Amino acid sequence: MSYKDKYKLRDEMYGANIRDIRVNVSEQNLNSVFKESPVYYQVVDVDSNDKYDLQITDNSDAKDTKDFIAPFHSSIIAGRTVEWKNDKWIVIHYDENSEVYKSGILRKCLSTLKWLDSAGDVQETWFTYTTTALSNFGIQDGKIINLDNERRQLTIQNNTHTSLFTKGRRFVFDGRAWKISAIDRLEDNLIYLVLDADAIDPSKDNVELRIADYVKPNYSIQLDQTNISLKVGDTFIPSVTVTNNGTPLLSPTLSFVSSDPDICTVDELGLITGISDGQATVTVGYKDVYMIIEVTISVVESHNYSVMINGDTTITKSKSKSYNCVFCDNGTEVHISGLFRLTDLNGNSTSSAIITSQSNNACSVRGDSIGYVLLHVESDDGLISSSKQIQIKSAI
Repeated sequence: MSYKDKYKLRDEMYGANIRDIRVNVSEQNLNSVFKESPVYYQVVDVDSNDKYDLQITDNSDAKDTKDFIAPFHSSIIAGRTVEWKNDKWIVIHYDENSEVYKSGILRKCLSTLKWLDSAGDVQETWFTYTTTALSNFGIQDGKIINLDNERRQLTIQNNTHTSLFTKGRRFVFDGRAWKISAIDRLEDNLIYLVLDADAIDPSKDNVELRIADYVKPNYSIQLDQTNISLKVGDTFIPSVTVTNNGTPLLSPTLSFVSSDPDICTVDELGLITGISDGQATVTVGYKDVYMIIEVTISVVESHNYSVMINGDTTITKSKSKSYNCVFCDNGTEVHISGLFRLTDLNGNSTSSAIITSQSNNACSVRGDSIGYVLLHVESDDGLISSSKQIQIKSAI
């Protein structure tokens, strides 16, 4: 490889300027010895089970707070809750300013908040006490908050469920009830809560489960149809509504099971497909509540149309005879309108006979000269037809 090629390769690997080169070299050097440090640990994300490589050191301000650094390309961010040394820790600060590594602060979690979501499912998130008070408390940044026994300030992860918190939501922890009085969502991925002490209400607070305003779920499933009939190959999707204590749930996760997949199948979205003639049931479920749909599948009969012309095969010259036609489907007479016409035996127009009248699938044919003609009949759409040969005979 020429020197020119070596410089090109170097530029592709490290960048074209001195600063980029030094940043990349520093990052590679750090990564190469990162796991050799005595303060290296691998922590596990409580929610996703992702693993993060960290170097964790003591924080001089508080024993329950740790500083850490992570490789530059680590996916750890503020708000992540991790398990380390059998305890849960939340990332309360994260700094991405360095181009070689990332740094942050972990704080030890004390317990969890538990609540029922709108679907009646129990949700839970870890929390730690906040060390930076909201501005209206006048507490200096970086100091542990010493609030009175009637107020707590918590830091929690900002996620799909906690983002729905509003003032007034209640929780039970530390053997007491608490109510949100202030919410701060200004920092990415974190929520700061101020909770005031509230009285336990035995009629609605479940202290054992640590859930305030606990209402036992009461699920119900409503179907638009409980009996359906399909042809083989036809499909149907039932309309399903699930309620919890009378309140409809948004996008509930349903289960669908066919009692006989040889008769009908059903997929995870509830699409029922007729497979063969017979009867089966489809069970719709949500948690431990189920409803049954009775399904009847019938075979689609194929059409086999035909038409027959009734009447004599001979007509005496200058005389007339009547003819009629009957349409059938699989041998059963059906009502279809037909139209008669005459040709010679080659399908060309003829003067040997003439249709003098026709209506209601019947016609009258008069023989005008000796010979043979074909009497044709067709359905209105021309898909069903038949012919009958007629001889025009001499009167002598």
